Amino acid sequence: LPISPSRVASHSVRESHGPSLFLVTPFLWRPLMHGQSSPSPPTSIHIKWETATPGPCVVTGADASQQDLLPFWFNRLRRWNPQVPVVFADFGLTEAARCWCQHRGIVRSIPKISNRKSWFSKPLAILAAGYEQIVWLDADMEVQADISPLWGELFPASGLGTTHDGSPPGKNPPGFINSGLVVARHGLNFIAVWAKACLTAPVRGDQEVLYALGARCNLPQTYNHVRQLPNREQAKVVHWWGDDGKAELRWRLRVGATGNPTDSPA
Repeated sequence: LPISPSRVASHSVRESHGPSLFLVTPFLWRPLMHGQSSPSPPTSIHIKWETATPGPCVVTGADASQQDLLPFWFNRLRRWNPQVPVVFADFGLTEAARCWCQHRGIVRSIPKISNRKSWFSKPLAILAAGYEQIVWLDADMEVQADISPLWGELFPASGLGTTHDGSPPGKNPPGFINSGLVVARHGLNFIAVWAKACLTAPVRGDQEVLYALGARCNLPQTYNHVRQLPNREQAKVVHWWGDDGKAELRWRLRVGATGNPTDSPA
C-alpha cells in the first residue's frame, strides 16, 4: 500500500531504497513489475539539504528549452508578491539567461541526471533552495494573485503540500497529484527520499515518483489550476503544463494576452 500522508514527515531514505519502493503502486511502476531494470544511480550527486535562511522563498527551474518563460514567470510573481526571495534552479541555462536570473534572485546550479528529463531534478532544486519554507512553481505557471498563504496559513503541518492533477475521474489513480506546485519545509527527509528515487525510477516524471511515495493533494486547486480546468481567470495560479500548454502560453505572450485575455503581461 502507498505510504499514508501522516508518515511523510518521518519517512527516511533508508527505509525507502531498493525495489520495494517501486512496487507500492503497480499502476505507476509497471516497468519494474515486468522485470525491467532501472538505470544505475549516478555517483556524483549528493542528496542533502543546504543550510537554510529564515523565512520563505519561491523556487523555479529551467534549462535552455524553457528559459524564455522565466521573464514572464518572474514578472507575474513580482506583481503580486514583490518581496519574497526567488531562487532559480539552473538545469542547463545559457550564460545570458543565468546572468539575467542572477540580477533578480539567487541561482543554484543543479546537477544534471544523465538520460533524465530536467523535471527529475526538481527535488534536488528544493533541497538546494536554502530557505525554511520552500514553494516550488514550475516555469510554465502564471501567478494571478497573492500566493503568500502558501507559506502562511496554508502551509501544511506535515511539511509537504501538493494539489490534485485536475484529471477527470478514472484517468489517473484516486488523489493523483500535479507537482507543478510543491510546498516543502526545510529539513523534511521525505524530499531526500523523493530526490533519491528520481535518480533511477522508470516512470514518466517526478510527480509519479512523488505519488508512489505516498504524497497526496492537500492544497487548494486554485494554486495550481491546470489549464484544462474551467474559470482560469479566477485562479490564483494557472499552470500551462505540457507542450500544448506551453505553446498556448508562448502564443499569448506574443499577442499580449495571458490567462485573462484583457490582461497584458507585466
